[in-house]
Amino acid sequence: MPRTLLETPRGSRETLNSPAIALSSVMTQAGIDPRYDAADVQEALQRAIAMHRYSCTWTKVHAGWVVSIPFPEPRRFFGTTLEEALAWCLAWVRAQERRLP
Repeated sequence: MPRTLLETPRGSRETLNSPAIALSSVMTQAGIDPRYDAADVQEALQRAIAMHRYSCTWTKVHAGWVVSIPFPEPRRFFGTTLEEALAWCLAWVRAQERRLP
């Protein structure tokens, strides 16, 4: 079973048994119901990223999707689905916001 490490606000690490649990948690915290239609989830995730003043683009690759943000430095997030890649991007954006003084 895959395991994912997430940074918590205090800098400690929390281990999750499944990336799906981590992504579901990110979406729920942003007010997005992961059970919605895929297109609705994609739009809600993109909107949540934009609300944090980030802009993203995505590209389909042979293994899934790549979501990129150009600022403050180029970052890429990978997922087997577009929703997964957008959720990882949102998780990173939210983590950056918590680090700001």
